[in-house]
Amino acid sequence: MKQIIRAFALGLLTASVIIGSFYYISTSKTQSESSKLSLDEQIHQVEEEGYYVYQEDMETRISDMEATITELEQSSSEDDNQETSEQDHEETNTVALQTIEIETGMTGPEVAEILHENQIIDDPESFSDYLVEENLARFIQIGEFQVHEEMTIEEIASILTTEQTTEDE
Repeated sequence: MKQIIRAFALGLLTASVIIGSFYYISTSKTQSESSKLSLDEQIHQVEEEGYYVYQEDMETRISDMEATITELEQSSSEDDNQETSEQDHEETNTVALQTIEIETGMTGPEVAEILHENQIIDDPESFSDYLVEENLARFIQIGEFQVHEEMTIEEIASILTTEQTTEDE
């Protein structure tokens, strides 16, 4: 009986060693293949699989782009005569940025209603429908966002969902 138990234990030990060695070899190959991809390739691969990659500097890049647009508008207005530039300057000042706060657990229709109450959008249902049609409702981020009434629904949705691709820049 003693020999049978020893043979059984030896068989289990041998099987464990074989399985462990195959696991170790296959894991090291997988890790070396994934480490060969650059960061951009990894992001592209993850986005192809349907995931969204959040970038922490997204808000900074948006504010930088807005500042660049403002500078371009100011430089182009300097080329026009003084009266036209003063009128353009007054018109750009009439657009008031409003801060909208999105809290945890808010749904697309609730966000649309907040935008409607602040007179950012005219029709909250069309904004909710847009979020659903474009599959953006689940990407609404929490926090404070600056929007104004002259923005399109697409622009507002882009800001609230921080739906920006890295390929644009």
